[in-house]
Amino acid sequence: MKQSVVATDVELPIALDQVRIDVQRAYFECQIRGLSQSCKWLGDIICALDDNPVSSKCDFCVTDLPWTAIPKEHLAKFLFARSLFDSREYDHCAQLLSDCVSPFVRASDDSNSLSSCHPLICFLYVYSRYMACERRKANDEVELRRVFEPDGSAKPSQVAITRARKELASLRREIETYIKLDALDEKRTSQPSSNRDESEYDPFVLYVCALVYCRLGMDPVAVKLLVLALRLNPCLWPAWFELSQLIKDREQLSTIKTPSGSKAWMSYFFEAKVFLKIHESERALNILQRLSNSGFSASGNLQAEIGLAYDGLRDMAMAATQFKQLFTTFPCRLDNVDAYSNVLFVREESAELAYLAHHCVELDKYRPETCCVVGNFFSLRGQHDKAVLYFQRALKLRPSYSLVWTLVGHEYTELRNTNAAVHAYRQAIAHNRHDFRAWYGLGQMYEILDLPSFALYYYRQAQYLAPTDSRLIVALGEIYERLNRVDEAKKCYWRAYCVGDIEGSALVRLAQCFVQCNEDAEAAAAYTEFIKLCDHNGIHSQAELAKAYNYLAAYHLMMGHFEDATAAANKCLEFPETREEAKAMFRQIASWAADAGLVRADGLSDDPSSTANDLSDDAVMDNSRKDALWDDLQAQGRNGSDDTSVAPLPPGGSLASLNGF
Repeated sequence: MKQSVVATDVELPIALDQVRIDVQRAYFECQIRGLSQSCKWLGDIICALDDNPVSSKCDFCVTDLPWTAIPKEHLAKFLFARSLFDSREYDHCAQLLSDCVSPFVRASDDSNSLSSCHPLICFLYVYSRYMACERRKANDEVELRRVFEPDGSAKPSQVAITRARKELASLRREIETYIKLDALDEKRTSQPSSNRDESEYDPFVLYVCALVYCRLGMDPVAVKLLVLALRLNPCLWPAWFELSQLIKDREQLSTIKTPSGSKAWMSYFFEAKVFLKIHESERALNILQRLSNSGFSASGNLQAEIGLAYDGLRDMAMAATQFKQLFTTFPCRLDNVDAYSNVLFVREESAELAYLAHHCVELDKYRPETCCVVGNFFSLRGQHDKAVLYFQRALKLRPSYSLVWTLVGHEYTELRNTNAAVHAYRQAIAHNRHDFRAWYGLGQMYEILDLPSFALYYYRQAQYLAPTDSRLIVALGEIYERLNRVDEAKKCYWRAYCVGDIEGSALVRLAQCFVQCNEDAEAAAAYTEFIKLCDHNGIHSQAELAKAYNYLAAYHLMMGHFEDATAAANKCLEFPETREEAKAMFRQIASWAADAGLVRADGLSDDPSSTANDLSDDAVMDNSRKDALWDDLQAQGRNGSDDTSVAPLPPGGSLASLNGF
């Protein structure tokens, strides 16, 4: 198992007094705009900071907030529209505000009439139209497409998608009267031809406009708007969160110039969330632990992400401890309870998982996370039909639940329903392309269908997303073997060993490859290293150890290393499957050593100081007997290596020769 990152005691340069002021202001600004999920996150931070001493200078005045500047003639409509938004009457809300934002909608390129429309009204108008479009899309999907058809497949709702895109495109045309993207590019290149300064934009309006562009598939534009919004307001958490969802890899993260410094303390939470998403759990855990040491240790969201980081590092013991502590502190918290149930499932803690499922059902029976926990409970008990039933219920409540799509794919794999499993994994990838488990699951399905070329593509995608997961690398190597791409296969097995072989099969597979291509010294070195690894980790894989000792005994006998051959043959006596072969090998050792004049026929050495490695050429068995023995040995190796074929690696006789891979 990969070792977890040790917690660092170094605090981050964060002034908690300033954080209190920032987070309280951000909370009220999000609350007045109806950004409930952001308020939830900010409220958690506010409560976490209560455990820290408060400076007398830490004052916050609600009269400084922007809604106090709403014109009196629009205030009544805004308050009414805000209540309609809370009631989820989005179309009514947008229609009521349409008169207030008519200058915004009909503004020309040279118009500056937006100053007469308060940014709060503009935001609520765009956001309510966006939410109305999203709800219609969800309703159409429920009406036109069931999550699963009777045969386990799904029927896509192209009608819903097309209608949603038309509505979003209409909203985008209105937005572009306010946001001049070309002008923003000119400002960035220091050209003075723009007729609008960046500071005149409202960051919340930029954020909601970015949502529209994101749903239209225009991610680069959305990223540009979010970065601009964060430059104008570094404490705009909804923009940080949405930006984290758009980051695809570390290279993209390094190219985005987000705000930094003491005012941009939210950037640490942003970076940790991105690293978790792209499966760089070590870096995420390092940031999260430093945030915890900097005054945020009481934050439930922070503690949950620490648990997710341990899960990503495959340190299930620490992950279980972290989640258990979290849900002991917040017993009614259902966020991330699905991740906790996954950890308990992997650890096979059925009693704890049963208690968690019962507790979640008592709190909120029809919450998607609860259905996921109950599904994991039935899956652990081997009741896969019931598990599928609860996972489907979760998907009906939340069709975009990518984790559950992956889990239901696993269940259909157990039920041997290949078509339904492929569909489920594809849906998981459609909703979250960074879920390496879904890519891996698709690879397994195509391998079962005897389509190794397709399986290779999906395994490579999974390994790209989780480059340090040895299970994925070994699976990739096996597919390369099936496709006779032997050089890549051996590189994969060596890489899996180097990153920390979780299942302990990489060295065995590598040794079998060497046996197949008659690279005797390399195979012996791989088996020797495998035995050392088993002894060091206390792993006793009987079948693989028996195969390793049997090969080493025959190899050393073939090379005339009688003492090493005797030691390996003695080990073979401990395994039933190789006991008879070991006895026969002792007879051969005694006979050949007697012929060499070094060992008596009973197998005892006349000269204990003599070693097999000091044999002269004339003391070694004759070539015909060596060839016969080696042919039998290689036949055994081929039979146990799944019919693989490999090309030779650079010579060297040890695993050191693979270090250049």
